[in-house]
Amino acid sequence: WAWASSSVMEGVIGKTQVRLIDVDGNGRYTDIGTDAITVGGSNVAQFLGETLLLGGELHSIAFLADGAAVSATTEPFSGKIGTLDLRSEFGGKGVMLGAVVQSVDRKHSFELSEMECGARVPAGRYRLVSAKIGLGEARATVDTRMMGTIKVKKDAKTALHWGAPIK
Repeated sequence: WAWASSSVMEGVIGKTQVRLIDVDGNGRYTDIGTDAITVGGSNVAQFLGETLLLGGELHSIAFLADGAAVSATTEPFSGKIGTLDLRSEFGGKGVMLGAVVQSVDRKHSFELSEMECGARVPAGRYRLVSAKIGLGEARATVDTRMMGTIKVKKDAKTALHWGAPIK
């Protein structure tokens, strides 16, 4: 048998549309590292984290659930920041349709397929947890199980060299 989350909670943070997804089905939409969020109308969900890219800027975010309602507060992120770039060194043919990273401590997650020059993220170690590429009507899901972690250093740019040759 199979089970899938079938409901979302929609709202806005500032002027940015978000959708919260109760991935684990426990009735809460705000479990950091477990539940998911889409940002700005994206169809690709990332894990819910303590930070969020809003308009290209990194913010700390906190959620407060009160019964059926969820509220969020944000402020500019004040920790150590580096840049994570998944596109410039991508060697595969086709278009990157989705690329989600999550920090090893599960506190941060970002969908970076649209970030041509990378995104400013909290410094630390990340894993590529899912990626999808497409060429015409063909689609391929990247098997990330054998990939190591990606270290993002403070005030430095880290570009992941990946994609080709394809096995």
